[in-house]
Amino acid sequence: MKKGKDSTSNIQSKIKKTGADIPGKKDSYLQFRSLKNSDKFHSEIKILELYKKAFLASRTGLWLFTPKDNIVWLSDEFIHLLNLKTDKNQINIDNLKKIVTEDKISLIDIVSKLSNKNRKTKFEFSFTDDRNNKQQVILCHILIIKDRGKNSSHILGIAVDISDQKHFEEQLANAKEKAEESDRIKTTFLSNISHEIRTPMNAIIGFNELINIGDLSSERKKEYLTIVKNKSKHLLSLIDDITELSKFETGEITINNSETNLVKLFNELYEEYNKELNTLKKQNIELYLKLPAETGISILYSDPGRVYQVMEYLLDNALKFTEKGYVQFGYEMKDSRHLQFFVKDTGIGITKEAQKYLFNRFKIKEEVYNTKHRNPGLGLTISRAIVENLGGKISVESVTGKGSTFYFTIPFNKGEKTVAEEPKLNYNEQRTKWSDKVILIAEDDEVNFRFLEAIFADTQVQLLHVVDGKQAIELCKTIGKIDLILMDIKMPEKSGYEVIKEIKKFRSEIPIIAQTAYTLKEDKAKCIAAGCDDYISKPIDIELLLGKIRKYFNE
Repeated sequence: MKKGKDSTSNIQSKIKKTGADIPGKKDSYLQFRSLKNSDKFHSEIKILELYKKAFLASRTGLWLFTPKDNIVWLSDEFIHLLNLKTDKNQINIDNLKKIVTEDKISLIDIVSKLSNKNRKTKFEFSFTDDRNNKQQVILCHILIIKDRGKNSSHILGIAVDISDQKHFEEQLANAKEKAEESDRIKTTFLSNISHEIRTPMNAIIGFNELINIGDLSSERKKEYLTIVKNKSKHLLSLIDDITELSKFETGEITINNSETNLVKLFNELYEEYNKELNTLKKQNIELYLKLPAETGISILYSDPGRVYQVMEYLLDNALKFTEKGYVQFGYEMKDSRHLQFFVKDTGIGITKEAQKYLFNRFKIKEEVYNTKHRNPGLGLTISRAIVENLGGKISVESVTGKGSTFYFTIPFNKGEKTVAEEPKLNYNEQRTKWSDKVILIAEDDEVNFRFLEAIFADTQVQLLHVVDGKQAIELCKTIGKIDLILMDIKMPEKSGYEVIKEIKKFRSEIPIIAQTAYTLKEDKAKCIAAGCDDYISKPIDIELLLGKIRKYFNE
């Protein structure tokens, strides 16, 4: 008998270890006792042990609820998942509900929705884990188990922690939303750019057609040509803006600081935009320039081209959206360390909604502008990037219908000297004859060469023309007299950069002017670094080109 007792006790211990001692099964021990000597019993014990290890390895919790007893039996892994403070494998259902504070899950409600035909379901609940103070999400798969021959039933649940999965799904949803928003912004941006390009192109093509097919007076022809020229400049400016914006987006912007005479710079702006008022036929607008009385703040060490660029964007917008009143601009000391630049107008103003997106072209919402409140294009987005790279900030104050004032501040770094002005030669003045000079033009585009040929037609200069880099090098080796080279940078065989470096090795005395469609500041620096003496961007300013050549011919 003693042996039998020990055996029964041993079996009972195994049953408890495997979770076989389940509430509601009061006669389970007797059932197991009757099978204690059978091979089937020992086999089932091993299988139960394997199931238990499998649940532990998969980090899956197991629970069993008997509604009539109001008790939930829990596996060790389920206790760990919920961080339950209990040393028993069971808990009252009301105590379990207190843990699930947000969801208030009622297992009774779940059971009532199930039937013999629909005996399984699933649900999620969440709770805050005290161990890491994070929200944990648990997924439960539920199955109703009916006792044979009895009216009672149990609810068997398998619990899995899906917190990481939920977090990943949220990240995926956010990424999808951002991708869709990015696609929408890109589509809107490209649509607007297409519109911006086609508008001046319509005028350029249209007026060219009128010039070609119409019997026009010289005055009307001159008017049409002026329109074509202005719209071409507008189109070129737009292309430059797009290129510039792409540089800012990739972080490739360059700032070239030098000593800048602000009084001279602002007087140039005043002259330029006084002429612009006449061109735009806005006689109802007065243009005012306000400069500080202190002479000590006229010289600034910064990037003059970038400052001028931002002021142009702001003045362009001020004139565009102002029909009467005035536009005032200038600069002043904001504090001991910063200069403040401003452009003030009495135009249509900017709505509060539009101000949110004003300086970010990629996040702008087109619906905030009606036909009167047109959007400002790329200028303000580029202006913000420039000002921030100069170490400053840009802002706006505006009242709809009353006008706007744009401000930008940059650090006040004092300079001592002014910058020399680029020489120009008026195209309509009597040109110096260069009959004793030879210019080599390296240009692979025939139309561009013909344009240069036309510029030099009245100068009597002798022109040599090559269409690739290798020819340019060979000509410099074989012809002794070449007084200047106009070098296109993008050419077949060898690039302009390579040709410049090679020619300078054996003909360093020949001045080389790079003429290129690469127009960014870093492109100019690259040309100078390659060894060229000067640089001019396409489309070529005729007066500027002639002025540069005159300088190198010592006139």
